Formats: sequence, C-alpha cells, structure tokens
Amino acid sequence: DADVANVARACPSLEVLRLCPNARFSIPSGGPTLSLEGIAALTMGCPQLDTLALVVNGHAPRADDVFFDLCVSSRSLVRLHLGHSWVRDPLQVAILLSHLAPRLDGLKWHSEKNRPGYIETHAQGWQRVAELLPYLQEVRLTERWVAQSYMPEPKHLYMVDRGIDATPSTSEQSVE
Repeated sequence: DADVANVARACPSLEVLRLCPNARFSIPSGGPTLSLEGIAALTMGCPQLDTLALVVNGHAPRADDVFFDLCVSSRSLVRLHLGHSWVRDPLQVAILLSHLAPRLDGLKWHSEKNRPGYIETHAQGWQRVAELLPYLQEVRLTERWVAQSYMPEPKHLYMVDRGIDATPSTSEQSVE
C-alpha cells in the first residue's frame, strides 16, 4: 500500500497504471499484499487516472476511514482490471468500490478455468461484485446528488472600494 501511495505522490498526472494484473499468488503465500484500500491513494492522488490494472487482496476490507473522505472518490476511474485478485465478501468489496469509483464502467478479472492460478471462489466472488456494483453506484451517486441539492447556496460576497485619508496630520510649533 505504501508503494502505491508513493506512485500516486510521484505521478499525479497518471492516466493509465498497469501493475502486473497477471500475477498469481498461491494460497500458502497469503495472497496479494496490496489491499483494496490501497487503491484509495491512487484515486485521491491521481485525479486523471482512468484505467487501473493490478492484483489486490479484497479479503478483509476495513475501510471505515476511507468512507468519510470524499477526496478518495474518483470521477475519472472507469476501467479496473483485477486479474487474479482475491475476494472474500463481495458485498463489502462492492460497497468500497462504489465509493472509490462511482463511475466505474468496466470491471475485469481472470475467469477462465483453464488459466494457471485460477481459483474458482475468487472468480465467483468478483462475478458477484460485478453484479452488485451498478446498483450500489447508482445509490451512491443519488445520495451525493441529494446531499448537494440540500447544501445552502454560498453567500455572494461583494467587493466595495472605499477610500480613506491616511495622511498623517502634523503641526509645527515654534517658540520665540
């Protein structure tokens, strides 16, 4: 996660990032080290990012602090390729993705059974995420639209030019 945050800090104008989406992780290795919350650094630090390809571990999303920060929500991320990513709770992952990328249009992962490194439970989990995501994105965008419509109108500030006389008064006195 720290490495991805460093990439986001170093390349704020990034539009496409592919971080080896074909990488495979065996079950004894513990899975990918990049968490799903690690994407938040990219969505916040790279506002023009529209394509992201990487392998994440979506087993235990604990993104409570991510949900309270609207800066991590990307307006530009529309394509996400997750390769051999891991997932355990599709609903939690879909909720987090709907917050991070409410305009996400293309979600891909490896689902071929003859592909080496294929784990059927993860492919089924990502299929469930893909089914849930459009509905959650619609709810998320509607919530934001309603919240924005109830915000008070900003008061217009008017500039007024006023002049003051700032000449110091002096007096001369003399004694004879």
